[in-house]
Amino acid sequence: MCLQNKYPPLSLPIAPLKLARRKEIITVRCLSRGKFVALTPEEWVRQHFIHYLVSVLGYPIGRIVAECVVSVGGQRQRADIVYYGQDMKPLLIVECKAPSVSISQVTMNQAARYMSVLLPKCVVLTNGLSHFVSVADPGNSFRTVASVPTCEELTTL
Repeated sequence: MCLQNKYPPLSLPIAPLKLARRKEIITVRCLSRGKFVALTPEEWVRQHFIHYLVSVLGYPIGRIVAECVVSVGGQRQRADIVYYGQDMKPLLIVECKAPSVSISQVTMNQAARYMSVLLPKCVVLTNGLSHFVSVADPGNSFRTVASVPTCEELTTL
């Protein structure tokens, strides 16, 4: 399967993705959901980011939810990645876009809707090439930081 044109290298560590073909559709095994899902450019980013969280930053896979249903204003929406702490409170939200999609105010607004419901300590906006990371200060205002905190760092924020 030649993926280079549709799925470019990302500014994340290479992930050992398990790919399969179902009829004409390429699928990838989601580490979080434990099943094969259609491989789209956004899913390419989501799976690499999940592997990054687990393999590099020490997040336990059992507390990462991909495509997490969030009720915003009575409407069911899906946050790309949510990490829950030991007390099952959401600590991290990651909003993923395809590499060809710029991170914009629209992306921030989408993440802000999830933030207003989940009240995380950290939010990441990524298209796999650029990553914007913000963490909550004691007053729940967010400040931009240089990198995604490790799991250990996140629990001490």
